[in-house]
Amino acid sequence: MLKQKHYAHERRTKNRDQKRIKEHLQIQAIIDEFLSQEKLQQTQQSQNFPDLYNQVIQHLEQQKVSFSLKKAFYQHFRKHIIQYNRANDADLPLPTQHLVSIKRTPLIFNESWLENSKYLTYLKERLWRYWHTTEHFSDDEIVGNLLISAILYGGLSHQASLNALLEHLKTDEEIYYVQALQFPLLLLEPQSPHYGDLYDPKHPLKKSRNFVPDRLTQLWILRFKAKPIDIQFDCYAYIRSIFNALEIPFNQKQFNQLLEASSHSLMQLDNVNLSPALTLCLSEEIETCGLSPSAFKRYLSPQLILCHSEQTKEPLFKNINSTAKEERLHTEDTLEALTALHKQILRFFKNSHKTSTDLYNVLHSQHNSLPENGKRLALWLYSLFHPALEDIKSIAQLYQLDSAKYLHHISQQQKIRYSSIYNYYTKLAETWLLHSNDFIEEPNLNDHLDVIYKRMLNGVGKSKSQKFDLIKRFHQFQRVLFDADVFPMQNEGFHLSSPKAEIISAKTFKQLLAQLKYHESPSYTAHDLAMLSIVYTIAFRTGMRINEILGLRIKDVEGVQASSIWIRPYRAKHQQHLLKTDSAERNLNIQILLTQEEHVKFQHYCQTRRRAYTPNQYLFTMWNSAERLKPHLVTLPFQRILDTLLPGHRYSFHSLRHTAANSLALILNIDYTFVSTFTDYSIEHYNLIRNELVRSQTPQDCWYLLSHILGHIDPTETFRSYLHLAYIIAGYQLRKFDPCLDPTVIQKICPKLVIPRKPTKQIYLSHYDNQMTQLTHAVLLILDRSFE
Repeated sequence: MLKQKHYAHERRTKNRDQKRIKEHLQIQAIIDEFLSQEKLQQTQQSQNFPDLYNQVIQHLEQQKVSFSLKKAFYQHFRKHIIQYNRANDADLPLPTQHLVSIKRTPLIFNESWLENSKYLTYLKERLWRYWHTTEHFSDDEIVGNLLISAILYGGLSHQASLNALLEHLKTDEEIYYVQALQFPLLLLEPQSPHYGDLYDPKHPLKKSRNFVPDRLTQLWILRFKAKPIDIQFDCYAYIRSIFNALEIPFNQKQFNQLLEASSHSLMQLDNVNLSPALTLCLSEEIETCGLSPSAFKRYLSPQLILCHSEQTKEPLFKNINSTAKEERLHTEDTLEALTALHKQILRFFKNSHKTSTDLYNVLHSQHNSLPENGKRLALWLYSLFHPALEDIKSIAQLYQLDSAKYLHHISQQQKIRYSSIYNYYTKLAETWLLHSNDFIEEPNLNDHLDVIYKRMLNGVGKSKSQKFDLIKRFHQFQRVLFDADVFPMQNEGFHLSSPKAEIISAKTFKQLLAQLKYHESPSYTAHDLAMLSIVYTIAFRTGMRINEILGLRIKDVEGVQASSIWIRPYRAKHQQHLLKTDSAERNLNIQILLTQEEHVKFQHYCQTRRRAYTPNQYLFTMWNSAERLKPHLVTLPFQRILDTLLPGHRYSFHSLRHTAANSLALILNIDYTFVSTFTDYSIEHYNLIRNELVRSQTPQDCWYLLSHILGHIDPTETFRSYLHLAYIIAGYQLRKFDPCLDPTVIQKICPKLVIPRKPTKQIYLSHYDNQMTQLTHAVLLILDRSFE
């Protein structure tokens, strides 16, 4: 019989399947040998986890298995330990060795880069020759020279940013001057359809683009302001006038090439030390945003209201009689009934171990009085907890629902953690109940879902895409159980990203800690306030998330001197603590990141906790309590004090994470003169962090180190959501380019500048810094240094 022949793709598929089966058998053999149920139980009793895990690692090294097999094994290893912990209510630590296959980004310095650099060198030579030889600049050429200087020397290489610069000049908006660092600053707001921090429902999405003009661009801005010029065209038309003067062909393709290639020359400028990552930020290949004018002023010079009184004390919580709660649920006013239901469900979330039980009881006791919109919301919320089969059938029968459909819907939904259920509910409940209440008397609520959803999304800013996805999920539930139509907004484009760009100044943070002592009350003892001060400080210096801080155990603080913190998950049922992502598991050198005084306080606190409690108990708790700290106990004093200090602020506890990210970015990438202007770090602390944390001189390593400190797998998310000073750091570096020009050329470009009497062949443009600042009529940004 002839051997059956297979096509090449079939043979490859067969080989892959065979390899996968072989790897699976090898993995199972290792697990059976080293990680059997009996061995894990023995290890749990002896607490000898490191030896067992080291045996597994040594076995893998001796066998010299492939990278793919090793990667697959560690995934099974973690899964096996997780399953054991759940089945035995144990708390075995998970293996921390993650193997990630790195996908390299394309080389920046490639053949295309060389070709573009050659083109830009030719363009710059022609441009400088044109500045030397021409006798007069027309209005269009003045604007064109300003724009092309911003492209070639200022790092402004995106069309929307260039048009925003034109708009800034046209409306004669303020140019700021950072006196401590001696550079001008333009706060531009270019349109950015899918990513930006400036959301207005009546206008397209915009982003904050902080532009530090280089000296050549500043010179042309000064010439522009010397005489009134009416801007009537866009950036393309003005740059075309310069190419016409240079006698170089120009079209849309040439314009795009100029914008794409401009960043290639920035790192070649004399005295400029610009990392490739910042270059990609300038060219918008890495998304990032700056600070809005209001956020920038709050950061650099916050106008604090200092009141050393007891106004920040929290009001005592009012105890509401349980009978009164029930009566409020039965009120005739539908809106009041829904409000009472919503508040009661929020109270249920405070008792995580019985939330689903409480919700089940409400669904049973209020099934006759719940309005249609409240019923749908409560039933959907109940389904997220994946209740028991008997409870599902009971609820379905009570509400006359198809129990088979209800069961099928729940089985199709992935289990989500408790904190996510709470977030889902808080993001959806209020707006759903508010906007659907207008249609509560209608015979069929399904006919009005389109209008309700649009109202729910109206005015939502940075979280619009998240809320859109959440509404889709809720609608799918209504479609299964309440016969709703196909999702009415299927083709709507709401997927945009809008980070909350806010940084808390050192002065504001110092006053926040100072005001904590006035917050003492029956709910907060002196011990609690001292503990909160440490929590706030850790977030301010390390950028740890609130969930990561509150989930720390005493044993997670390593070293006798409390030198480091191990941020890791715990999957035991009775004390479950999960991290946002796998990359969030990390070690932080807290001794380096905190100041000496702050670390002494933290060290003393840890020593006290170690003497009083067991290693498995939580590090941060209230006085005479071993329970995990509730997030609202941390955030409420934080918000109330800031509301008193800085009315109208937009800060949240998460703003501390943004602050740490930007402060560390400055320390790791720029000289101390700049760092001391924006932060409260001393020169000794600055040098300590750089010497201890930065292990190489490669610029990219600094960004990866920063992303590791924040718990990101790579710097992309760090730039996208947290770094708001990247444009200023890049602009500050570009300002170090100090071109040498003939005095006659400088006089020709800007006749208002006073040229030195002694004739010289060439002079550095920095010689005219003071004159240019005075003639620009820049608004001085006075940095508040009262934290020193």
